[in-house]
Amino acid sequence: MAPTLSPGDRVVVERRTVDQVRAGDIVVLQPPRRTGDYEPLSDRAWNIKRAAALPGDRIPEGIPGGGDLTEVPDGRLVVLGDNPDSIDSRHRGFFEADRIMGVAVRRLGGSAL
Repeated sequence: MAPTLSPGDRVVVERRTVDQVRAGDIVVLQPPRRTGDYEPLSDRAWNIKRAAALPGDRIPEGIPGGGDLTEVPDGRLVVLGDNPDSIDSRHRGFFEADRIMGVAVRRLGGSAL
């Protein structure tokens, strides 16, 4: 699948909370808090990923950190990048829902996403 966005694309973001996000939306997230070997580059290095599963949804296959869970826990979500090499929930497990800044709704100078 070809990436929806390319490096340098600018997007319009509509502020939303996790309860206003739907699976399939392209979400803009603040960088994850430091975990393990990962340290965010800066507070301005936003993550743009597709929401794959929200709190209460079934956990997709291949997502680590679920243990005995079958559903995404409250306050978390599963995000996937369109690029197979993307650092996303396939590598990091659940992302924190309170890091959501909003949903990308339009590429500047382009069409709706």
